[in-house]
Amino acid sequence: METKNILIVDDDALIRAILKDMVSGINGFAVIGEAGDGLEGLEVSKQLVPDIVILDLIMPKMNGIQMAREIVKAGISSHLILCSTIKDEAMIEDAKASGITAFLKKPPVEEDIVSTLSSLL
Repeated sequence: METKNILIVDDDALIRAILKDMVSGINGFAVIGEAGDGLEGLEVSKQLVPDIVILDLIMPKMNGIQMAREIVKAGISSHLILCSTIKDEAMIEDAKASGITAFLKKPPVEEDIVSTLSSLL
């Protein structure tokens, strides 16, 4: 099985560290980069071209939905996972329309990450 490369984008360094630690323990996946805001995440996505981007919704400079739209427009990544506390149905529909392919609840739980990533293989 080919390793899937992942970029983690979240303005909370602790959440990035937790996600990186959890993903690193899953066979077949590797974290290749991190970013602390949406604009930086978009730039890093263009440079690294990850298979999967795990991104936050509310971030400085560019939110997760805007970032997802730009990634889809540029054809950078095939899977976008929104990691957020959102429960608002309209926001979820907007996220899906932007190209988000999966959702993770915050704070992230290892079994949810394993399940979500495995479903993308």
